[in-house]
Amino acid sequence: VETGHRHHILDETIAPPDLKPETIAAAEDIARKVAGAFELVGLLGVELFITKSGEVLVNELAPRPHNSGHWTMDACVTSQFEQFVRAVCGLPLGSTAYHAPAVMKNLIGDDVKCWREILADPAAKLHLHGKAEARPGRKMGHVNKLKRSRPTPRSRRNGSGNCPTNLSSLPRSFWMRITSSMRRSMKDQVCTVPSDL
Repeated sequence: VETGHRHHILDETIAPPDLKPETIAAAEDIARKVAGAFELVGLLGVELFITKSGEVLVNELAPRPHNSGHWTMDACVTSQFEQFVRAVCGLPLGSTAYHAPAVMKNLIGDDVKCWREILADPAAKLHLHGKAEARPGRKMGHVNKLKRSRPTPRSRRNGSGNCPTNLSSLPRSFWMRITSSMRRSMKDQVCTVPSDL
């Protein structure tokens, strides 16, 4: 994916990225090598920078579902959240294929107050993070927009233990509870599935 930041906070994710095929191949190769070196079970977000000369550099690692992957909730066969649960439960991994190009736009601070306007767009998929108070720099939610083709640069600037085996049929409440549990657990880097599921 390709990301854009505003005031050092992730503002937008574009998938797929508008990059040369050889740059994408180099980025994927680096990410696989990094993940393999850690013998990771779960997810690993690998943030990369591309220099003006085309060199691909590792900037940050996130061993958890990451904000830059929230677009997968609506645009992929298997979201990053479901994939994480599959991995830690020892289940077969789901397809990472995307069924539509997408733009994910974070709602930062008071941006969240525009939620009604966002929902006026039938293509918008609004996800609020359940935070009570909007503050400057705080991610309050995000909106995913699926596209028919890869977004153009101009439109990007203007846009916005015992686990069930049939995970895709689980209700949204399951995923919300798993996500909530994961957020609490990530402080200790341990993920637990609520026992009453």
